[in-house]
Amino acid sequence: MHYTLGIFFGGIIILYGMLLLTRRKFAIRETYVNLFFLGIVILPRIIDVIKEGKWLWALPLLIGALILVLIVGRHRVTLTNVDAQMVATALTGVLKERGMAYEKYKNKIILKGYENKEIKYMHSLNSVSIDFNCIKDLPFYKEVEGALIHRIQKSDEKVFPSSGVFYIVIGWLYLLLYYNTVKM
Repeated sequence: MHYTLGIFFGGIIILYGMLLLTRRKFAIRETYVNLFFLGIVILPRIIDVIKEGKWLWALPLLIGALILVLIVGRHRVTLTNVDAQMVATALTGVLKERGMAYEKYKNKIILKGYENKEIKYMHSLNSVSIDFNCIKDLPFYKEVEGALIHRIQKSDEKVFPSSGVFYIVIGWLYLLLYYNTVKM
């Protein structure tokens, strides 16, 4: 069973890396990314515990991990094949179109006139994670998020898909790890 899971997860990671190599820009909810990596990390252990007949231990662990992932990933979006400058430019453009006052700091934009609520973003390789948690209660939250994603996807700017290379290497290492584990 673990061998099948190892091949499945390793293959998915490699396919994701190959998708990133196309330089196509897309948005992923962080909840889905976190659920996938939770599956990679915890699912084999949960299966072992259930096989031992201790499913009462596994169930609270799984439910707790799922709740944590759902809470942490809410209102966060990861944009791929972009850099922080592209996101900051697109986000400020969207806010200007809507006539909103803002201040730009290092990795966040503060909305003036809305209790100084913040939109934070963090750059990693060629992906940017945007945290809309502070503005989730504002009436224009979904509009700003949708307009930002649309503007980024229509952008002609390109970045080197370093995360694609990273995920392909990680996928192969994951497959090798499971192959060597089963072989022993």
